[in-house]
Amino acid sequence: MGNCPIKVWSNMPTLKNPTEPAMSDNSRPMVVSLYDFPSQGPLESSIHIGESLTVLLDDGDFWMVRSTTTGNESYIPSNYTAKVINRWQYNGISRLKAEELLLLPHNHTGAFLIRESQTNTETYSLSVLVKMDSYLATVKHYRICRLQNGWFYISPSLTFYSLGQLVEHHSDDI
Repeated sequence: MGNCPIKVWSNMPTLKNPTEPAMSDNSRPMVVSLYDFPSQGPLESSIHIGESLTVLLDDGDFWMVRSTTTGNESYIPSNYTAKVINRWQYNGISRLKAEELLLLPHNHTGAFLIRESQTNTETYSLSVLVKMDSYLATVKHYRICRLQNGWFYISPSLTFYSLGQLVEHHSDDI
């Protein structure tokens, strides 16, 4: 497979501890909206795909969330979201949904996320946005494999003890 052909970067900072879940200011779990969700009444506001959310109340199938961008609160189905770890690892997201999120207009070349592979258990996939110009963009996917000792790699000649270390190696600080 080989190494990523471009360095990846994101305007979202990564956490120091690569196993620590992404948390909001008040230590609540972070999720991202996978779908647009219209407001259900005058006291709620709409949630848009790709919006970062803080879980305020977990009622099982429905959650009260607050948008980290707008501060608006809404009650949405929990299956409309994906858990975010380390600001770049998304749990419960498909390849198509990763492409949809990365192709949102506010993302730049090199925006990326890591998700669990749907086709190969025990592996992850790195999805990276590549924009050729302002009209043409694509998402490239790379398999992240795991050795028996727990280390990760895209190319077997270069291994990393954690996903965080792999991301740090392949990222530019911008």
